[in-house]
Formats: sequence, C-alpha cells, structure tokens
Amino acid sequence: MLKKLCCLLLLAGAAPLAHAQTRPAPVKVPAPARGSVLEATATKEHDTMVIELTDAPMVIWRRLAQVLAVRGYAIEHSSPELLTLATYPLEVRSSRIRIAGMVEGRTLMVRAYAVYQNEGYPEINQRARCRGGDNAEWEELAAIGQQLGGTIRYTTSAAPQ
Repeated sequence: MLKKLCCLLLLAGAAPLAHAQTRPAPVKVPAPARGSVLEATATKEHDTMVIELTDAPMVIWRRLAQVLAVRGYAIEHSSPELLTLATYPLEVRSSRIRIAGMVEGRTLMVRAYAVYQNEGYPEINQRARCRGGDNAEWEELAAIGQQLGGTIRYTTSAAPQ
C-alpha cells in the first residue's frame, strides 16, 4: 500500500515539473488588414503617425510625455507598464484635440483625435485623418512628430471608424 502511495505521489509531482520545462511557442500576431503598410508620405486616409526612434522604450515613452507637456497638454492617462499615454483635450486653432501614443519596442505610434461635444450629449472622439493635411488636428500631430524626431512614417489603423 505504501509503495502505491509513493508511486502515486511521484507521478503527481512529476507532471507539473515536466510541464514547467516546456515553453509555449510564440504566437504570431497577424498584421492588421488595413494599415499594415507604412508610408513616408501621408495620404488623406492615414490616421496614425509611426516614429522609429533609437532610444529605449521607457525613454521614448517619457519623451512623448515631455513633448506633450511642453505643448500644453495635460496627461489624462499614462501607463509605464503598457507604455501608453493619452491626454485631455487641448484647444488648438479653435479645435479640441486629444493625443494618444503607444510604444512598441523602439517604435512610437501616435494618433490625434478631434473632440466634439454638443450640449446634452456625451463627448465624441473622432480619429483625425490627414485628408488634405491642412486640418488643425493633423498639423498638430505633424508638429509633435517633428519635435520627437526620428524616422516618421504614416499608416491607417485597422480600428473601425
């Protein structure tokens, strides 16, 4: 009886050890259907600025926060774990603009949102697109990109509009 109990305990203890030694295969995240192509020149449909920088991810995240603070934005949300950042709306040329950024490796993705609010209705955030490049939201996004430096490219997000 004691032998059976010892064998049973050994068997039960060996399974977690064997499982702990196996590594799950990395899961490949598919590229978004739209927006997987980065372009050097913005087209009217682009809504995301992608900046390649040489700094460490945490340094890039802090730099984005500094640039936005210098431009007058108040930080609404920031996560050092996720390396994300979002601002409260700022009035720029009679447009209310919110900025959101996310760091992945040495790449920074930044979007601008036009903020609308009618009396009695909740706030609406609409992703700013380049269109002709002469709207306040896109000009603000381009100015932020210039301050950050690095290689700037543009894409269209896969999120529904």
